[in-house]
Amino acid sequence: MNRNRAREIIKYARSVKRKWGSNPLKIADKVGIRTVEFETGRRPSGYIIKSENYPVMIYLSDCHNDRERYVLCAHELGHFFLHSEAGLNNFNDKNVDTEYEANLFAVAFLCEDSQLNQPIVNLPGSVLKSILDYNLR
Repeated sequence: MNRNRAREIIKYARSVKRKWGSNPLKIADKVGIRTVEFETGRRPSGYIIKSENYPVMIYLSDCHNDRERYVLCAHELGHFFLHSEAGLNNFNDKNVDTEYEANLFAVAFLCEDSQLNQPIVNLPGSVLKSILDYNLR
């Protein structure tokens, strides 16, 4: 991933937080996204559906507590704000770039650099995913 793109995503995530507040579930509501809980096991944890002529929907598994849904919603908001293409954010999708970008958005939205041992822009994708996964236990 281009470091300039990573910096732009971090800056954008923090501007969303300043403009809309720090609760991803409330932000989803404010921007017209409907969040829905669904019955499932641990997978999928959450996903977003964007479809022409229909409202955007974020689905979050009912097996997660409030804090976990908060983290998942931040990740799905990353897809909403960064990836404009319509369609299903399929949890089996192997598009590493879009998942990295959504994870980067979520970590930048939820954390400050001062909370980590290095700047977020320096964190590899595996560490970003680990930070989010740790909060899904």
